[in-house]
Amino acid sequence: GSAIDSDEEDLLTYSWEQNDASDISFSPPDFPPETGPLFCSIDASEEGKKRYFPYMESILENNYSTADIEQLPFAEREINMRLLVRDNNLYSGAFNYKNVQFSVDEDAGPFRVTSQSENELWETGSTQTITWDVANTNDPNSVNSFFVDILLINDSWNNFDVVLAENVANDGAYTIIVPALPSFNDYRIMVKSSDNIFFDINSSGIYIVNTQNAVVSIDTTTIQLTLPSDSILFYEREIGNIGDIGSILIYEPIIEINQSGDGFLSFDGVNDYVDLGANMLSGNGNFSISLWVRSQFSNQVIIQQRNGGFNGEYQLNFSANGQINFWTYRNGYQWTVTSTDFYNDNEWHNIVVVQDASINGGRMYIDGSEIGTNSNGTVYLDGGIHTYLGADMRDYTGYFSGEINDVHIFDGVLSEEEVNALFNGGFGFNTTYDHDGFTGSEFLVASYPIISMQGDTLLDISQNGHDGILVGASWGGNLSPVPIWMSIQSESHWLGYGEFEPILVRIDPTGLEIDFEYTGKLIVTSNVDSIPIEIPVKITIVDDIQLVEISVPFHSNWNLVGLPVEVLDSYYNLIFPESIEGTLYSYDGTYQAEASLISGEGYWLRFVQDGFTTITGVPLDELTVTLYEGWNLISGPSQISTIIDHDEIIIIGTLYGFESGYISSDEILPGRGYWIRTFQDGEITLTSDVSARVVPEDYSLKDEANTLSINSSELYFGVELSVGDRLKYSLPPKPPEGAFDVRFKDGWRAVKDYGEVEVMPTTETL
Repeated sequence: GSAIDSDEEDLLTYSWEQNDASDISFSPPDFPPETGPLFCSIDASEEGKKRYFPYMESILENNYSTADIEQLPFAEREINMRLLVRDNNLYSGAFNYKNVQFSVDEDAGPFRVTSQSENELWETGSTQTITWDVANTNDPNSVNSFFVDILLINDSWNNFDVVLAENVANDGAYTIIVPALPSFNDYRIMVKSSDNIFFDINSSGIYIVNTQNAVVSIDTTTIQLTLPSDSILFYEREIGNIGDIGSILIYEPIIEINQSGDGFLSFDGVNDYVDLGANMLSGNGNFSISLWVRSQFSNQVIIQQRNGGFNGEYQLNFSANGQINFWTYRNGYQWTVTSTDFYNDNEWHNIVVVQDASINGGRMYIDGSEIGTNSNGTVYLDGGIHTYLGADMRDYTGYFSGEINDVHIFDGVLSEEEVNALFNGGFGFNTTYDHDGFTGSEFLVASYPIISMQGDTLLDISQNGHDGILVGASWGGNLSPVPIWMSIQSESHWLGYGEFEPILVRIDPTGLEIDFEYTGKLIVTSNVDSIPIEIPVKITIVDDIQLVEISVPFHSNWNLVGLPVEVLDSYYNLIFPESIEGTLYSYDGTYQAEASLISGEGYWLRFVQDGFTTITGVPLDELTVTLYEGWNLISGPSQISTIIDHDEIIIIGTLYGFESGYISSDEILPGRGYWIRTFQDGEITLTSDVSARVVPEDYSLKDEANTLSINSSELYFGVELSVGDRLKYSLPPKPPEGAFDVRFKDGWRAVKDYGEVEVMPTTETL
């Protein structure tokens, strides 16, 4: 269901509830067959408009009830449901609801998927048959459901389902072709009525294999922005999949803001602690806890999940002699490890404890080295118990005196390599994504790097909502906290072959200093690259931005263009509104269609007629451009500029602009694009600094060779050149079809005795 509120700022929350009273007293799971509620009411939420009965978690475990508190109907009866919506307005809260009534037919069901009852492996493009027990649900005198939809679901997709078939006959079997999907091992099949509410899911996992390789396409150059202090900027960086046909790219954008200095939590040993809340770790599964600690005292608690009872607990502490001790307890002590060395030396130490079911116990690492292991049984933790830093809050004792930093909690086993990555990474290591030998981000439950030192909240950056509350504990260290000025505003999706979409980054300068440069990273992880892509981000906040207007002329047909200023939106049709749609091309060995321009890069762009456009933006005095061996398309900053080539990678004489054909150039005009050829990969600087300019050289061979002039383009023949000099007279790749070009075969302007002339005319006569 859904709702609309006239006050668009109100947050609407939903809850589906059963509205059936019972005249018979009962206690679940002994539900009366024909009356009373079968399903529980749950807390309202934004996602509550859609609810599965029973819980989807139970269904995925092949249980058709939720513990002892929910039960599917098992007799002919009436069911009354209500969708309740609240606007959560603190001053004039309102609610509304709609009722839904349906009937249960005892002669129909249970509707069950009967195929894929054991784990299967499917290849994309293969044919698979799905079967189900119709169970009389297509009887026109009963349930009367003639059609079903078949979906593929996966927990990793955040409620995104793949439709395999729609409105197919409810006859118990259907054959599908496995579509292009990413390789995952936990797919499930859902068959649901097309016009009713019943469904079922197959009972085992399906592993889909996609042998086609995706390739990430994204500009990795630095995002450098200048913006006024009173504005919020939305910046787009396009990402795409240029891999194999049939490949799927799954990516996740992450932001990281660089901090200056290190912060930590300081405890006085008297009554300080931090409450991390409940529901952190539960059950007898694997878990890992990593943190940094510094102290010179003994008999004090570092972290524990222990409160109000004696079962399902753990505690990490400094023992009486300053050793590090970790114990677990449930119906007696389970696995326990104590270091032989003493660590209350007032130095920072990294401690990692790991519960590992494969050894029926756990192990402890200190400063990257394993110091002990024990197989006395894994502990079954009580998730309802709060986790605390710095004290035993069951007995109100063991208060910690010292400092704690970078606490990370995982519901999986960290390997020795990952433990070393955490230790070697030091303070501030980001555990929200895999990098630098760390691959445990999928198990992250909570992460507390010290990035904010204000108020009494210890921020959990895992987005799992386990923020801690400081009680007495204080902030310490030399960290200069920086406001969270960058965030991701777009949702990431799958990208099939040839698909592109923007990553939307929000820049909020609130609280940032004027004329100070702030730095961070846009990080992109994917199912393609084991090493994340890191894109530097630099922003400068100013009181008032002085904009410049640059007039850029263009000719009818093809032009080489560039972006000479910093703008909020670099979509080509906004920069050059007179251009022909779909004609912007960059070059990376071949011409590639583009939608936006990047300063420093050159592009082909086509126009209907001669004219000029005015580009307005923040001026650029200098640009650093990365070049690759061979030909490159470049553009310059906001004023006439020259090239600084410290590494001498450029082949002299190969800077070309384009008018009615290629023309040699010795300077770069703003808004124009140019070709340049290099011996090798490297960087150059394009600067408008007058002192960097050099005296132009004349590369004409009119006095030394015969000249052939066609449409103002000059070719030379009858001259012998050295290998090095000959490269100066090579020509860039041919322009797009429809532009004029003339050259000797194989891309030369000059030949010795013989040369075959190639012409790309724009008209029938030259």
